[in-house]
Amino acid sequence: MPGVIEHRFPRKLVRGGIVRKVNRFIAEVRLGRREKAFAHIPHTGRLPELLAPGRECWLDPVGASASRWTEYTLTLVRAANGQLACVDTGVPNRLARSAAKAGALASLPGYLYEAHEVSWGDSRVDLMLRSPAGRKLALVEVKSVTWVVDGCALFPDAPSVRGAKHLRNLAAAKARGFRALQLYIVQRADGRWFAPASFVDPGYIEAAAEARRQGVEFAALWCEVWDDRVALGGKLPVRLRPVGGRIVRKALANALN
Repeated sequence: MPGVIEHRFPRKLVRGGIVRKVNRFIAEVRLGRREKAFAHIPHTGRLPELLAPGRECWLDPVGASASRWTEYTLTLVRAANGQLACVDTGVPNRLARSAAKAGALASLPGYLYEAHEVSWGDSRVDLMLRSPAGRKLALVEVKSVTWVVDGCALFPDAPSVRGAKHLRNLAAAKARGFRALQLYIVQRADGRWFAPASFVDPGYIEAAAEARRQGVEFAALWCEVWDDRVALGGKLPVRLRPVGGRIVRKALANALN
């Protein structure tokens, strides 16, 4: 991949610690020794392991406004093994757009950015790219991955009817003559391979397998994460089959709910 594709955080992040997960979108955090605050969680999944009490975290001090009452957005969490993970699901889309504009998106080298948030069927597709010769279009769906167990990057971390629908939309696009790519961006550096979390959502792995049979392409990338930026790394192998019992047992043990 030419150059470094990275996303820099717009503000200096504030270091803190997880106190508890209040609900799906709010976490209570500790700032310093005594001060506590609430932070928005920019992620719709369960974030197994990462939201455990005591985990070190970094917060974006966005400030409260008329549209939100939390002054912070949870951005980074240090996993039990010491790896930094970015939990902002908007970052992978920004990284994918940057890579596309550079003609360097995984599995679609030379294809260039055409548009994003493209209406397709009853949903939206994250990216549309055009081939170097301009004769073929590609649709790309981007998924953020934050769950890694013994090197296996897992998605989804909660049942995802929406994710399965996106795979069916990609398959429909392929049938219409588009190239179609499902891209998983693992927002931490300890993933060695990717697999669907079939023990969390059997329907998702079934949809992925069917999409591959219909010609949808799959790719995964890992990221390097610092307290001021996230950068795309290299490709990871994608294995669209159920993971082994050891990983399932460990994954279920560190799941929060």
